[in-house]
Amino acid sequence: MSRFRKLTHAIWHCQYHIVWVPKYRFRILEDELAQEVRACIRIFSGQSRSARRILKKHPKLRKKRYWGNHFWAPGYCVDTVGLDAEMVRRYVRYQEQREKAIEQQQLKF
Repeated sequence: MSRFRKLTHAIWHCQYHIVWVPKYRFRILEDELAQEVRACIRIFSGQSRSARRILKKHPKLRKKRYWGNHFWAPGYCVDTVGLDAEMVRRYVRYQEQREKAIEQQQLKF
């Protein structure tokens, strides 16, 4: 079976790197929570319900004042084939540094 999709006048093969980041980029996606997030993304990616399910199954996250009813950071990166895994990692590190710089500027005011 070909990896290409075909129409009468076109063929294509699109792959995407999609980067999801928890709010404030906290490094919490480990163990049971990481497995739950993976399952949610697979099941609900088309329905945008993963945050509700995660916060329902892990209520301790809601108790921390900075989480509220939000789980995901507001931005995203999507690219067709062309970015390899290392470039995606560099993008994530760049975004993290940028957010820290913005936070530092906000603290000065």
